[in-house]
Amino acid sequence: MSITSLCVSNSSIEDLWKLETIGILDPSESKTKEERELQAKLHFMETVKRTPEGRYTVSLPWMEEGQSIPDNKVMALKRLEDLECHQITGSMKLVLSWVKLIGPGALLKAMQEYLSLKANENN
Repeated sequence: MSITSLCVSNSSIEDLWKLETIGILDPSESKTKEERELQAKLHFMETVKRTPEGRYTVSLPWMEEGQSIPDNKVMALKRLEDLECHQITGSMKLVLSWVKLIGPGALLKAMQEYLSLKANENN
């Protein structure tokens, strides 16, 4: 069992919330803009490849070799379903408010006219 102790008696409360105070530094903050640009260019030149189909691929600099990007297809499909349900719900609210405004008989008549026009178009 290991015990880690930080001597913080001479630090203010605000300083304790800063990660730099306890020695955690963001590598991107410690490099200059030119160094980051040079590193990005070098990474690009080392990892750019052309597929047999003629497409270019470059590895992501923050991904380790062999790591794969997670598949978010299930989450994306769920969001699409939620969006479609929201749109349908919104449309139904609009139709119901329209029915209240003009009356259910007028809506039924309009629907019948629409269906008869569609039937005539198909003939």
